[in-house]
Amino acid sequence: MGDLEPAGWERELARHGVEIRTVDDLVPLLKENFGPGPVCLHINSNAVLILHSYSPAKKEGLTATLASRRQRGSAASGTADRHARRTRLESASSSRSPSSWLHSVPGHKSIQSLVCRAYARLTMFGRDACIILSGESGAGKTVACKACIGHLASFSPVCRSESNNKRLGNLLVLIGPLLDAFGNAATTRNDNSSRFGKCIGAVFDFRGNLIGAKIIHYMLERNRVSQRKVGERSFHIFYQLLRGGPGQLLRALRLKSDISNYQYLSRSGSPASAGSTDKSDFAFVLDALKTIGVSEEQITALWQLIAAVLHLGQLKFEKWDEGSTVLNRSQLTMLAELAGISESDMEQFLCFSHCVGGDVRVGIEEAVRRRDILAQAIYDQIFLWLIQVINGVLRPQPDESDSVVRTAGYHETYRNINIVDLYGFEQQEASSFEQMCMNYSCEKLHQVFIANTIKDRLTCFQQEGVPSADIMFSDNSPVCDLFDNTNQGVFTLLDRATCDQNDENPDKSFLDFMDTTVAGHDRYTSRQVDPSDTVLCPFLDFRVQHFAGGVTYTIDGFVSSNTDVMTESIPDLFLRSSNEIMKDLGIHQTRGEMTPNSTVGVNFRNAITNLTDSIEHQDAYHIRCLKPNDTKSQNHFDEVKVRQQCEDLLLCEAHMVEQIGHVYQISYSDFFRRYHRLVDSLRKFRGTLHDGCKQILKRVVPGALECVTFGQSMMFMRSLGPMQTLDEEWDACMVVAEMQVAKSWRAYKLRQCLRTIQQRFSANSSSIEWPAATTPSTAHLITICQKAHRKWLYNRLLSTIPLALRPDMRLKTTGYSLLGGKRQKWGFNRRWHGDYLAVNPAFRSKLKTIKKEAKFENVLFSSKIRKVNKKLKVQDRCILVTDSCIVFLDDGFSITKAPIGLEDVVELRVSSGHDQGMALCCAQRRDYLFSLQFPDVGDDFVGEMVSVICQSISRKHGMCPQVVVGEPIRACLGGENVGVEMDYQFNVKPEFKKTGSHSLTLLWPFPTGTGT
Repeated sequence: MGDLEPAGWERELARHGVEIRTVDDLVPLLKENFGPGPVCLHINSNAVLILHSYSPAKKEGLTATLASRRQRGSAASGTADRHARRTRLESASSSRSPSSWLHSVPGHKSIQSLVCRAYARLTMFGRDACIILSGESGAGKTVACKACIGHLASFSPVCRSESNNKRLGNLLVLIGPLLDAFGNAATTRNDNSSRFGKCIGAVFDFRGNLIGAKIIHYMLERNRVSQRKVGERSFHIFYQLLRGGPGQLLRALRLKSDISNYQYLSRSGSPASAGSTDKSDFAFVLDALKTIGVSEEQITALWQLIAAVLHLGQLKFEKWDEGSTVLNRSQLTMLAELAGISESDMEQFLCFSHCVGGDVRVGIEEAVRRRDILAQAIYDQIFLWLIQVINGVLRPQPDESDSVVRTAGYHETYRNINIVDLYGFEQQEASSFEQMCMNYSCEKLHQVFIANTIKDRLTCFQQEGVPSADIMFSDNSPVCDLFDNTNQGVFTLLDRATCDQNDENPDKSFLDFMDTTVAGHDRYTSRQVDPSDTVLCPFLDFRVQHFAGGVTYTIDGFVSSNTDVMTESIPDLFLRSSNEIMKDLGIHQTRGEMTPNSTVGVNFRNAITNLTDSIEHQDAYHIRCLKPNDTKSQNHFDEVKVRQQCEDLLLCEAHMVEQIGHVYQISYSDFFRRYHRLVDSLRKFRGTLHDGCKQILKRVVPGALECVTFGQSMMFMRSLGPMQTLDEEWDACMVVAEMQVAKSWRAYKLRQCLRTIQQRFSANSSSIEWPAATTPSTAHLITICQKAHRKWLYNRLLSTIPLALRPDMRLKTTGYSLLGGKRQKWGFNRRWHGDYLAVNPAFRSKLKTIKKEAKFENVLFSSKIRKVNKKLKVQDRCILVTDSCIVFLDDGFSITKAPIGLEDVVELRVSSGHDQGMALCCAQRRDYLFSLQFPDVGDDFVGEMVSVICQSISRKHGMCPQVVVGEPIRACLGGENVGVEMDYQFNVKPEFKKTGSHSLTLLWPFPTGTGT
């Protein structure tokens, strides 16, 4: 929030020794520190004062907005709850002097501390909160509202299933500028004035994570579409579309970029300072709409409806018999096409009135009125549709674990922090009905401020028996009663005049009702009540003395503005439209859903009353915004105006309540429930809460009792030092508690998983269906149990095998893993002896010499072979597989070649048949091709030799050579690649036969007893 950077005056405040008791003390200090940035002062622990210097609204692009959002998120504390607890009372020092409410907190930090304080109360005590922004139009409420939203967005977790731009916090930040485009307008007082009220409710789960939000909006000033004061603009989106829309889009909408072409936009002119960013703002709005999930079809339908509103203003009428008809038919055709409504239906609504005897044409004046009403209705429903879309995107999406927590009874409802940003108070020469509603809402919020910061606190001091002081302040309850009275209130009397359909001049009747009923009210006057007040026009004006001064209201148009424009014929017209958005709006505004005889004033009063009633059950926090001048000057400080605002907003009176000395208060029950865990002896405490709280302070914060006053049910602190110390101790306690809870939870899940494994093992010990891992610790446990189960199965199998045969079984297990399912026979059914040459006495006599020359200890496998040399000639040889090498011997058992190290063997190649051919492939293309020779050609010894070689190499070097099964067997002999095919015949001797320069055939007999 670049608009809320500190003004650089904080260090100066620390040198001021002036006590702030009256406005005369406050205004000079504000003037001295007035500058480019905001001046932020703490009125008390629940209210902040912000004085903005005027600057044109700065609207960044979507990328920049999201980037600033990420910077704020990264700057926030990793643990939001702990950060909030430590900063929730940041606004006051541990020893508060009378002027310490002017705390040295930068602009955006002041708002952040207020938001964090509300968040801390929500997480610690489960209290909903409401942050209320108030002040004149142009005082900076919209900027402060965006700052609040930005700080709340820092509590949002990253959505696992969406990209960073879809984070809930980013979406929440985007809604402010998006609503500004459709709901704000430039006035003579403010270039970005909110013409609607809103309450943004941020929803938090039981962990304190932001999981959603909801927007409630209040009365859009829809008559601004068709009429407004000179020097003011309509809603921003019209100008943004015309100045920022691409040419292709404008041509499709039959629009031109020149604003003077459109009656609705040019009839009042516009402020000179407005419109400089319309083009870039349109790009931002378009990106924001796409970001919140609006489809391309809906965006097109939206632009068509906005263009239809502009084209409605271009319709002209001429006299037709006793009625009227559309003069420019081509404009009507264009309008009907954009709105998706037939030309006849559109003309029927504008120029005809339904009567008992049939449809009757209306006059030109009535047709113009209907045209304006339709334009206002379309735009009002567009705004409602946008709110519905945003609420759909921000709808709370609970985590899956929330249902488990609710089922366990730990969570019933979500908690909310609401940001209330209604209208700015305005005093004009002739105020309208809409401005009366806006000022009424400001009056109600001022009443809430008085109740929260002054009346309720003084009443609490009195009830608790705490010393206080008599503070005089202006109560605005009489003004609120003037509007709220259900029998004689302003809205009730206006309803009475509105419902009288036979009255030819209902506006005058309303003023007559007022003069007759509330003439004695000290906050109301008119020319008829006080003839000496020559400022008021007779039978036209009345004045209400609001908290911020008297406002003159002109009754012209009051009754028509109080009538809901959504009459029965407009929803029917919407339903017949082919425009996607307009049709949806018609469905939501069917006759069955409308309130009979509802009026704008009563509905607005009820909505504001419901809002203020809900605030009574929440912790209220206030941001009071001041306006330095009425000329939109960045450097001018109007001392008279600022003084008047300080007096009207009761800033000094609210501060004087806290000057009594009680900067923080908390009930005994809340204090004891939260902090009793810090003292072990209080976990089973049976005394009174008063005594328990004293013991906590005495044990944890020695000396804190000196700055605490104990009431009947609450304790009041003159310093925030004890609370800060308690929160630090609470944080340390929570770290230990979190570790203990996590440890207990892991143990519980491990026991639960182990019981499941035991049950499944009892049901079927040979084949267990392993449970799914729910946590890392259970995954580790399942892995350990799987290893133990495999070892148990292995030992159970070995227990059935004699000890003498177990080494043999280990080798066969290796052979099965290498050749099982790949080779017809690999010797599994016979006994493996390994050293088959040991039966030869001549071999035994030379074994000692061979060991010495080849340097090995044990012979693992030996056999006679038929070896093929590099010239493809066959020789009788012997092969020894030892614990360190492979040795080739001649017929006399002498070493013929240098021994081959086991580490040099890289691959073994055998066929898939029952022959005994084999290729031993070594590094550097040194291969050996041979066949094993045994008396019984029906037995298979290849599997044994392959298993012995692989097991030896694996044990010694931790790796296993590759075993290739298939024909032909290929080997590199003398630098040439040779392939060996298999030929199985009857009654032949095993022999290699040369079939080509680089090919051989191994003849091998069929086993005995087999047929062709």
